Amino acid sequence: MPLQRERIIKIKKQSKSTFAWSGRLNLAKLSLTISLYLSCLYSFGAINVLIIWDDSSTNTHTQSLKAALQGAGFNTTFSETSESGFDGTNPSLLDFDAVIHLDGTTHSVDMPTNGQTALVNFVNIQGGLYLHGQWLSFENSYSSNNRYTSMEDLILFSGHNYHSSSVTMDVAAGQSNHPILEGISFPVTISSWVGNKVGTLKHPNDSIVLLKDSNGTGNHLVVRPYGNGNIVAFSHAANYASKTILSNSDVQQLYINTINWGATDNVDAFPNDPLLNAQPATVDFSTTALGANDDALDGSLELWLNADSVHGNLRTPANSEAITSWLDLSGNNHHAIQSTQDKRPQFSASGMNSKGVMVFDGSNDYLAILDKYYSSQSIENISIFTIVESSSTQRQMIISFDRSEFWRLSFVDDVGNGHIGWDTTNGSTIHDMGPSASYVDGNPHMIHAFYNKAKSPNKGINVDAQLVVSGTHHSGNNLGESTTRYGF
Repeated sequence: MPLQRERIIKIKKQSKSTFAWSGRLNLAKLSLTISLYLSCLYSFGAINVLIIWDDSSTNTHTQSLKAALQGAGFNTTFSETSESGFDGTNPSLLDFDAVIHLDGTTHSVDMPTNGQTALVNFVNIQGGLYLHGQWLSFENSYSSNNRYTSMEDLILFSGHNYHSSSVTMDVAAGQSNHPILEGISFPVTISSWVGNKVGTLKHPNDSIVLLKDSNGTGNHLVVRPYGNGNIVAFSHAANYASKTILSNSDVQQLYINTINWGATDNVDAFPNDPLLNAQPATVDFSTTALGANDDALDGSLELWLNADSVHGNLRTPANSEAITSWLDLSGNNHHAIQSTQDKRPQFSASGMNSKGVMVFDGSNDYLAILDKYYSSQSIENISIFTIVESSSTQRQMIISFDRSEFWRLSFVDDVGNGHIGWDTTNGSTIHDMGPSASYVDGNPHMIHAFYNKAKSPNKGINVDAQLVVSGTHHSGNNLGESTTRYGF
């Protein structure tokens, strides 16, 4: 099964997760309410930050900066390669709101052109926040270096004036109330400094200097609006010469303030869907009949796809409308996405019991779950609830993170007797489970598949509130293996 980066499901973090989905295949009608209970810990939040690292993702000071950002509530991720190998796909920038680009120890190697172009588009089109340091201007315009020529609009300093000693930074005239400078007592002296003490501006007409050297000459922190986004440049060289700048608490606070200032509400949540540009409201279960269980349910939900509320509180799709984005109502923004026109399902306003369903064509329609993935043997508990109606005996997948790597649930499986399949692995053993009866009868059925390693039986399938098959498997081990798998 191919690795997919886009998926739709309703999910929240905790030891339990709930998926809710409703859909209908042309040949197999599906209305799914999926509740998935997991004991995997993921951090989902409003602002996603990518650190494109230089010498190593394990560098003590880079790790310190990451920890500070996570402590401030940002979802912070390292790139899959150093900045000298970043090509815009490792990872893609579509899921990020801010990018911190470090090049202190890789200043002798250019970034691939595709990576530079991706960063420009990230700011200019996607509306992201891009942060860089002094060595970028050294690489671009000092002497005959002539690197980073495809992203010169993002480089805020020009030339190079090497400085390796302490610096004292103070607020530039008229900038004392800027939110990036909040919570820091200026002037600030940083002893372990390497970088630039002059900071000549590359784009002086629209760059704003926030911090200058205490003597009033050098520029240390500069911001510039660009397209739909913002650029921020620091005059330090980060990890160059084993300096500890990124571990400095004042520098870390500047990064935190910058992200709070520039990465909030400036990104189209659905750049590939012209009908949507914001995240849906999260459902609060205290407003439902389950109000007494509000905390437990809200805290356990990982993914919720509701075909009767495809776009949440934002809009109602027209009948037979092709769906690009099926929104996750759990608050985790793991939306189900399909960017290819002929692979999009259609919304049926009254497809099942006068409720909305998603209609798949039985051929190539599918939705990929955005940013929900597994990467280790970490699933202790999982529970999936879905409502399905089908009259077709062809293979029908409900949700999958790959049978041979994590788990999958199907309405008509391709193993065993071709009925419901609840297939799981603990990395060493694959177990395929299914009832003897078929439920392909044109009637709606509620399916609940579960695994709880601490219980006996620890795995089973309920159909229409009746346990139809169960057993104890995987020797009480967690599900999964050490590979990365996105779901659909």
